[in-house]
Amino acid sequence: MSTYPLPTPERRKITQQLAALAATIDDEAKARTPRVGVWSDIVRHELLRSAGTVRLVNTLIVNGAMSTAQAKFWLKATRDYVNMIRRADQQGVIR
Repeated sequence: MSTYPLPTPERRKITQQLAALAATIDDEAKARTPRVGVWSDIVRHELLRSAGTVRLVNTLIVNGAMSTAQAKFWLKATRDYVNMIRRADQQGVIR
């Protein structure tokens, strides 16, 4: 049985931020109640899949399967993704 590596304060902070971002993406998906039409469902499912991917990455970070540099990359990429969702939403692209 393998044990999890002891997290550094930096890695702990990264995983907490990724968890918060995944929750933010979930909230964006929940805000899209099922409506008539396929587009809303496609966007909603894409958001839910994205939140799941962020959670998977977070699990890999906690398990020690990703380096701190990779964890930082994913944190930045997830922040950029959330910002892109907000911009696209404000412009009416994904509404």
